Amino acid sequence: MYTTGLLWPHFWVSVFTVLLTFSSAALAIFIHYEGLYRLNSWLLGINRKHLRGMLLSTMLLILALHISEICLYGLVYRATLLWPEIGSLQNASPHNTHSAPHFLDAFYFSAIVYTSLGFGDVVPVGAVRMLSAVEGLLGLMLIAWSASFSFMQMERYWPAPDLETGEEMRHNPDKW
Repeated sequence: MYTTGLLWPHFWVSVFTVLLTFSSAALAIFIHYEGLYRLNSWLLGINRKHLRGMLLSTMLLILALHISEICLYGLVYRATLLWPEIGSLQNASPHNTHSAPHFLDAFYFSAIVYTSLGFGDVVPVGAVRMLSAVEGLLGLMLIAWSASFSFMQMERYWPAPDLETGEEMRHNPDKW
């Protein structure tokens, strides 16, 4: 049975982890929203003669958004794991003698969780599991959001062949 002295530190670790989890998720969603909003505004303002460049730029900028969100979570993992009560990442850098992982270990773990690959070579232990669970869900949501955005851009700008003549038809983006 817990005594009052042992219960309160666990309570505050949990409260801190919940607040950190939701504030990190809110920041990542804000970054993604702003990135897609600005990308869309930029695409509407450029010359439509360079469709290939527009679509390649779209994909590269979306990739940069995802990498920045993975970096955000990597920094959060690195910073929070300096506090041992929150937890640790098991098997992160066996050569690391410190209690907290290096940034590259935290970045790698964040990328694996964000993309839901889940290799299992690095495992969260303790309250940090909540942060990684929400990051996995958020990664799926943001990747789906990016996929729908890029699909919308391709529908808007990608020339489609006319089934009767075989010639390219251009969508009219002004009708969107």
